[in-house]
Amino acid sequence: FSMGGGGTAAAATALAAAWLGGFIIQWPAGRLSDRIERRLVIAVLCAISGMAAMVIAIFGRSLGEVGVMMVLVVWGAGALTFFGLCVAHAIDRTPKGKIPQVMSGLLFIWAGGSIVGPLLSGIAMRGAGATGLFGLSGLLLILLALIMVWRVSARAAPEEHQQEDWSPILPTPLASVELDPRNPDREAET
Repeated sequence: FSMGGGGTAAAATALAAAWLGGFIIQWPAGRLSDRIERRLVIAVLCAISGMAAMVIAIFGRSLGEVGVMMVLVVWGAGALTFFGLCVAHAIDRTPKGKIPQVMSGLLFIWAGGSIVGPLLSGIAMRGAGATGLFGLSGLLLILLALIMVWRVSARAAPEEHQQEDWSPILPTPLASVELDPRNPDREAET
């Protein structure tokens, strides 16, 4: 399937559709994960996104451009949203003094995925054509959803007092000084 005959405009439109889904769902998913087990929210997002990817991989040619765009919005809602929840989950389980190390480790994993992902996608597309990209994405997202469900049963959620309430932080140099609201030095400064 090629939207609009393919090319840069089609790629930009498809990417915009995916990011629209991520934009719409990010805040509600984050708020929900503040109230219930984050790993379950991650699992649901991955499962929905994985199923959307499989729909594109299997039925993409028969969906038409508008249908593919609508499914891309659903795919983006999950695939482009769960990383922030994974970071919040990691922070919930991290001792106060180890947050910078955990964050740098997560960035390293993200960078590694940014390198390995396109390589695997290229191999999948070479082997299965256009359906390989979304087929691989669908399989990996569904696998991640299953892993999250298994992890919920294998390890209890962090205590509620370990999770911080949500609070907005403005992207300014002064606001970014306070990286960890649980920092005991903050109480000494006030």
